[in-house]
Amino acid sequence: MTNGGFGFRVGAGSLLAVVVLAGAGIPAGAAQLGAREDPEATGPLARVSKDCSSKAERHNGEVVASTTSCTYFYAFNPARESDSGRNFGVMWLQTSVNARNGWCTRKINSDIHIPNVARAHARGPGRVQTDHKRRVRARVTADAQGATSRPGAIEQGFTLRPRLIEPVTLKGPKRFRLKWRGKSARRMAFALGAELSWPRRTPPGSLVTAVGYEFEKRSNC
Repeated sequence: MTNGGFGFRVGAGSLLAVVVLAGAGIPAGAAQLGAREDPEATGPLARVSKDCSSKAERHNGEVVASTTSCTYFYAFNPARESDSGRNFGVMWLQTSVNARNGWCTRKINSDIHIPNVARAHARGPGRVQTDHKRRVRARVTADAQGATSRPGAIEQGFTLRPRLIEPVTLKGPKRFRLKWRGKSARRMAFALGAELSWPRRTPPGSLVTAVGYEFEKRSNC
């Protein structure tokens, strides 16, 4: 697939589930994010791709949760930055998890895999810990590593439920992960992103994301 001089292949995101068996406030009207709701893009960033998938997670034939993930890629207009050696863009992931039938969500890992030829720069969101539901806004500012006078940005809001989201960078393969740890029967949703750069005459590579879950069956969450 090519668009505006950028060539790359979109890899299907993988959904991984582990099942465990065990015995500041939000303004009125603020709804939980749906994974297919497009983020807000500003500045010289153009959406090149959007790839979504949904599935029902099951345990012994019972539906544990319904899940959706959407991977986006935005290209930074090369005419708006002065780096002669690299191109820039933003890779963005949105996920939603809706536990069902008396199951609770305990853990969610949302991963953006960084292509081998690419470097990761700005990332978001940061670490947030809370004991009550609150509104969080994920934002990545793309400034072409200082090679532009007009940065772009991608941002999206979601409702965070207790207890913790934490960003981590992993190797083998290199990836940016947003971890959530808590316990909830409510619909969960997250947004995260990373600014990438890669050699100007080289495609950025496959765009791959992965989302892992852990659920627990119990009378209350």
